Amino acid sequence: MDRYEKLRPGDLKSMFLFDRGYPSIGLIQEFERRGMIYLMRCRTKFNREIDALPLGCDATVTIEGSVVRVVKFLLSSGQLETVITNDTEHNAEEFRQIYFLRWGIENSYDLLKNRFQLENFTGKTENTLKQDFWATVLASTMLMVMEEDVDEQIRKERESKENRYEYQVNRNKFIGIMRDDLIHALTAKTQVTLIMRMNKIMKRAQTFVCPIKPDRTVPRAKNKRKTKFHHNLKSNC
Repeated sequence: MDRYEKLRPGDLKSMFLFDRGYPSIGLIQEFERRGMIYLMRCRTKFNREIDALPLGCDATVTIEGSVVRVVKFLLSSGQLETVITNDTEHNAEEFRQIYFLRWGIENSYDLLKNRFQLENFTGKTENTLKQDFWATVLASTMLMVMEEDVDEQIRKERESKENRYEYQVNRNKFIGIMRDDLIHALTAKTQVTLIMRMNKIMKRAQTFVCPIKPDRTVPRAKNKRKTKFHHNLKSNC
C-alpha cells in the first residue's frame, strides 16, 4: 500500500482495477478506509458466499464487516467471470466493459513473460539477472514503439481493400525479425546507419500481417511444471 500514499487528490476519484491474484480482505478494507474505489476479478474459493451466488447476480455480501458488491457474468468463451467492487454508480454491464480495459496491460504482460521470456534467465548471478531483465524490457519496449508505426503503414496500405477485418503486424513474426536483426541495428556506428537498419526491420515486419478479430479469446494454458522454462534453453534477443 506504500504506492497509494503517493497518489494525488484527483487519483482518489479513480477506479482501481485488479486481476484475480489481488483480492484480499486486507486490501478491501484498506480501500474502504481511504475512500477509494476498486474493481477486482475474484478467484474461486476466495469466499464461500461469493462462490454460492448464481450466474448473472448483482448482489452484496458482507465479509468481515466489509460490504462487497458481487457481479457474475459469462465471457464470450463461456467461462464464468466474477468481479467484486465497492462502487454503486455503475451497472453490471458497465463493470464488464470497465474491467476489460485492462486487456492492454494483460497483452503487455504476455509480451514480456511469454513472447520475450522475461523469467527465462541465462544464469543465476545478480548481474546476469539484471542484464537479462533490462535487455528484455528494452527489446519489448522497442517492439511496442515500432509496432505503432508498422500498424499505421499496414492500415494505409489496406485502406482501398474491402477486407472483412482490420489488420495488424504479426507480433510473433516481428519478434523473430528483431531476434535476427536488432543487435546488428543497435551496433551501428552512425545515426544514419542505425535509422536505416531500424527502418529495414520495420519494412520486413510489414509483410507479415494478421486480422484483428473482435471478442476473440484463447483458453488459458495450464503449466504443470514448477518453472515455465528450462534453465539451459533461452531464445536469442
